[in-house]
Amino acid sequence: MKAIIVQLDKFYLQICSLLEKECELISKRSKYFDAKLEIRTGLVQLESGLLIPSKFVSHRVLYETYEHMFLKTFIGLIKATVKHKTERFLPFAYRTIFELGLKRADVLFSNETSATDKKRVKLLSMLVDYASLSEAEYHQQFKKLYAEEKDCLTTIERKLYDQIANSKLRDSILIKKIRQEYTKYLSSLQAKITPIDFGGYNSEVAIYSGYSHMLHGNLLFIQDLVEREISWRNEFMMYGILIHSSQNLATRVAEHLGDNDLQLEINTMRADLKGFWPKVGAAWVMGVKENRGK
Repeated sequence: MKAIIVQLDKFYLQICSLLEKECELISKRSKYFDAKLEIRTGLVQLESGLLIPSKFVSHRVLYETYEHMFLKTFIGLIKATVKHKTERFLPFAYRTIFELGLKRADVLFSNETSATDKKRVKLLSMLVDYASLSEAEYHQQFKKLYAEEKDCLTTIERKLYDQIANSKLRDSILIKKIRQEYTKYLSSLQAKITPIDFGGYNSEVAIYSGYSHMLHGNLLFIQDLVEREISWRNEFMMYGILIHSSQNLATRVAEHLGDNDLQLEINTMRADLKGFWPKVGAAWVMGVKENRGK
């Protein structure tokens, strides 16, 4: 068991390093010098070298560096997951990791998604997230971004977002409606994309569905989580979900960047993983037999 876990950790570190490399390459494509400046100093440096207060353009920085923000956030999430891997309730983060690494990554980075739809995905994601927050500063950022990019929205969408922009109070019912419409839109795009088959697409769907049920209160899933004491089982599940989601994201980003060296690196890693998963499965079966009745 220990040898399998050590190897899983090596694969995780390898994919994490690749994602960080892709994140840096994505960042260099932005017209902004460094999006981190906004958080660190309260200033944003434009391509011209000019520094301006972030409050005037933070919505544009986040919108135009959305792919970089997405990758950076995902990397931070998986690193935090490994750091806290002994926490009992860590599995509540797994569906989010699946959501970002598989479903959202497919839509945002796949070449099967049109440039127009990718732009709309980023815009709607930002608008929905801004609208969901009650602070006045975020409402102002929402209004600025909406005013600048509203031509990308449909007539029906503009009617909904006009109501939010003109409202002084946070309307929970309206926000729920735009989030539902955004989710439907993502699902419609996802349905058009050919999934990357890592050897177990049906299992992937089942795992995602299972953790979705856990989040919504499935007592059997939660009972198993509360009672689970076998440490190797916890680590197998954690690394399996992290690696599976991360290799999908890394593959999609390599496709998006059109970088042959990156694509070769991820393809080599995928081939190594394909040969390794049967060993994980065999170790799992053996572990279950050894711990049966404990």
